[in-house]
Amino acid sequence: MVEIQALDDNGNASVQTITVTVTDADEVAPAITGGATAATSIVENTTAVANLSANEAVTWSVRGGADSALFAIDPATGALRFVSTPNFEAPGDNGANNTYVVEIQALDANGNASVQTITVMVTDADEVAPAITGGATAAIPVVENTSAVTTLSANGAVTWSVKGGVDSALFAIDPATGALRFLSTPNFEVPGDSDANNIYVVEVQAVDASGNSTVQSITVTVTDADELAPAITGGASVAIPVVENTTAVTTLTANEAVTWSVKGGVDSGLFAIDPATGALHFVSTPNFEAPGDNGANNTYVVEVQALDANGNASIQTITVTVNDVAELPPTTTGGATVAISVAENTTAVTTLTANEAVTWSVKGGADSALFVIDPATGALRFLSMPNFEAPSDNGADNSYVVEVQALDASGNASVRTITVTVTDADEVAPAITGSATAAIPVVENTTAVTTLSANEAVTWSVKGGVDSALFVIDPATGALRFASTPNFEAPGDNGANNSYVVEVQALDAGGNASVQTITVTVTDADEVAPAITGPGGSAGATSASITLGENDSVVTTMGASEAVTWSIGGGADAGRFVINPATGLLSFIGAPDFEAPRDSGADNSYVVEIIATDRSGNPSRQTLTVNVADVDDTAPAAPSLDLLAVSDSGSSSSDNLTNATTPLIRVALNGSGANANVVGETVTLFERGAVVGSVTLTAQHISAGFVDLASVALAAGDKLFTASVTDAAGNVSATSAALALTIDTEAPATPTVKPTLAFDTTPTVSGTAPRAAGEVLTVTVNGVTYTEGDGALTRSGESWTLTIPDANSLPLGSHSVTVTLTDGAGNSRSDSSRNELVVAAVPPPRVGTQVNAPDAPLPVQPNFLPPRDVAAPAGPFMFHVPELMALEDLIKQSSPLIPDFNLTDFAQRRIGEAATFEGILTMGGDDAFQVLVIPVGSPALTLHRGVQDQTFELTKDTRISFRVPSDAFKHTDAKATVKLVATLRNGDPLPNWLVFDPTTGRFEGVVPAGLTGEIAVTIKAVDMEGRSAETIFRIKIVGNKLVGRAGLAEQIRLASKPAPGLIPSMRKA
Repeated sequence: MVEIQALDDNGNASVQTITVTVTDADEVAPAITGGATAATSIVENTTAVANLSANEAVTWSVRGGADSALFAIDPATGALRFVSTPNFEAPGDNGANNTYVVEIQALDANGNASVQTITVMVTDADEVAPAITGGATAAIPVVENTSAVTTLSANGAVTWSVKGGVDSALFAIDPATGALRFLSTPNFEVPGDSDANNIYVVEVQAVDASGNSTVQSITVTVTDADELAPAITGGASVAIPVVENTTAVTTLTANEAVTWSVKGGVDSGLFAIDPATGALHFVSTPNFEAPGDNGANNTYVVEVQALDANGNASIQTITVTVNDVAELPPTTTGGATVAISVAENTTAVTTLTANEAVTWSVKGGADSALFVIDPATGALRFLSMPNFEAPSDNGADNSYVVEVQALDASGNASVRTITVTVTDADEVAPAITGSATAAIPVVENTTAVTTLSANEAVTWSVKGGVDSALFVIDPATGALRFASTPNFEAPGDNGANNSYVVEVQALDAGGNASVQTITVTVTDADEVAPAITGPGGSAGATSASITLGENDSVVTTMGASEAVTWSIGGGADAGRFVINPATGLLSFIGAPDFEAPRDSGADNSYVVEIIATDRSGNPSRQTLTVNVADVDDTAPAAPSLDLLAVSDSGSSSSDNLTNATTPLIRVALNGSGANANVVGETVTLFERGAVVGSVTLTAQHISAGFVDLASVALAAGDKLFTASVTDAAGNVSATSAALALTIDTEAPATPTVKPTLAFDTTPTVSGTAPRAAGEVLTVTVNGVTYTEGDGALTRSGESWTLTIPDANSLPLGSHSVTVTLTDGAGNSRSDSSRNELVVAAVPPPRVGTQVNAPDAPLPVQPNFLPPRDVAAPAGPFMFHVPELMALEDLIKQSSPLIPDFNLTDFAQRRIGEAATFEGILTMGGDDAFQVLVIPVGSPALTLHRGVQDQTFELTKDTRISFRVPSDAFKHTDAKATVKLVATLRNGDPLPNWLVFDPTTGRFEGVVPAGLTGEIAVTIKAVDMEGRSAETIFRIKIVGNKLVGRAGLAEQIRLASKPAPGLIPSMRKA
């Protein structure tokens, strides 16, 4: 304890008492793990050596050692490392032997230190880059819709990565396995590679444990995948009957390789299917008496899926009907017991059969342990061959007893007791033909010796003999041969005297063997060279010659005095020839050309040496000179083609469009020059390479300068004709320029005529005519034919309209209207109806009798057929059949020219039934009216008051705004929903500045500056059942002059589209 005083400059003092407790200090040096010395090894090219540790917290430092300058250590962690990476091939240690010594100090917090001497052995590193299988580049095809590409491999353990390539962003690779894949499955139809051609380029890097790397550039070509679902045999559903107590149902098949699975169905849990074979079976055998299906009626439903390699799937619903089966045990052939005899030394006993499919098994018997049976085939056999001389049966009398069971699919079983009597076997050795020894002569240079035989079936082998190593024998046929061909001049036998000795053994099925000693004498072979018989000179001549025309590659077939193998040995022009080794056929490699000789002397004289080698290897040589002579090889001139006008059917005779299936083609010939066409040459006509005609030129053809060729009958479609000319020497001209034409034999669609009742001698008739490019529309009425575009006949979309001109006014009565469509090839089709147009006259009407029905469902007002100067009353008005007679009388009074007109009969014929009718009569100004006749209670939609023409005065900002009146159309059903549609009169959409709201029936728009005139607008009303009515009105843009509206009569005339039973608009002519 001590007291400490603090005294300031003014003499003020303070005292502090301090108690100092002295504690024991840590004077123990830290213990470095491993003790005073340690040894470790590292691979070159790495700096990390070791992480040192101690039994307490220390500060680490390099203390010394012969190589201390080469090391550094982390003071805190003890991580020891080289200052720079060591190189095994250039050691930097003090002893230059890759053994580095360094001393490391561990200093604890109290200044206690320990030193450890560490010896670091630097080992050699692998510095060879890995070799990727396939080299620097690889090309791999992959089917679309799959991500896996390939699994790469190298000659050592590596880490894989995607290194680059224009499409690298689309790939990933497993670093460990090298499995390369697309990040997302590629689509052949929508390629994602950089140049959108389904060829993807990626670079893959392999890095080994030493950091050595190799890059492989891989080109992945994505091919089109099969995206069609497989077709299961039998279609979408099948029905299959099976008997109870069996599991097998059926084996399904498809039009391609598929994987099968059970997909669903109310009884799916009761079934299983083989994924590979498609074999469908019950999981457990069904019982007819205790059905397990969902409906408990022995009708099982399961859905089976077929999935192809590309993931396309089809499903088939299978209804399996389980039928009752007899449950009687199977009947085995032969009854309950049977006796069989077999010879000793064999295992097969018998094959049992039953009256149905069964599973066989050994059930019992005194000797059952000695037998086994095939469960499927019923083949019964001994486990080991019985020996007659040493019987192993229970009674030791060669009489073996075994019980065999037959079990059917329903579990019914039958047992048969079989007694097998083993008889004594043949144990006599086989007799080899030729006794115990044989002598055989063989010519040198051949291997076959002889084929041995015995008095029974045997297995042959070489058993011995001083020269046995030189022979082999076929175990089955007994064909004995030399292992290599013997040479008389250099004998290889043991006595070197061309006398070879070998022992051959024959072993029969009972193991009995016989041996025959064979002495083979090798005789001298023919070693005389063959004599060549060439195309010229005598047999054996060493030279010959032959002359042939140019352009022929076949030279000659060589011959010899014996069988030989042919070859080319040399000659100045040997490289120009080839010879068949077996037949001796000598040919030029390319047909020679007299004008461009290729022989060594450039004089069309080719020299080649031919070698003939016989079977003994004896060769003969002959030098052959082949002289090439000049021949005619000038090809005729190429012809030119044109389609004759007579075959160019249709509206144009020069458009190469025809309906002729055997078109006539004119082939123009060449009349002058060296390759002018001459009599006897053959002109051949082709259609896309197939011959469709030919002719031999005559003097008449040459004089005319052309030949006309009719093609064989051809199917319709686009055709491409060419022609060539072949002269007498076989020279063929160049192919002519192609003549393209189209054969069209299909007639246009059938046009129609709309039946029309007209009260005008210049009526308007109409109908439909499906529109197709190049077709011409004509309409014939009263002997006059009108053509589309002539001012009278017009067509809009697929509808046509004909207004009879005044000059061609029609007489009263019925007329047939013939409408015809003719296409560019001349094919035409007309309507088949007749008398579609009735023309009647209506004089000025006069006041008639009221025809309103007192019980009409719509408001009834007085309704008359007014004279011209009387305003039309409002309509429409309803009337029933009794009133039709009154209306008919009015029409007859007003129209004396058609006294036979019967409105009631007309209504009945139009409706097609004799029923009660009602009608709607719409009256308009200008003497026009319209009658709609329908069965009572049937709904109808008709034009009522129409829409008034709208006139607007042009100002700076002329705005159009008006609404279709609610009574423009009338429906007999007050609850009906009617939709409005607005277009221009010709069917085109409204102009952009005019908008129609079909829900409100309102037109809105701002007239463009400076626009005047009028547009005709069609308003169409359509109910939910498709009934429709139309009207046309005009929107007129004027300066300051207003115009009136179109009368209802005009709207009826222009826009009425009658429903069934509607009398078209009628007005005074």
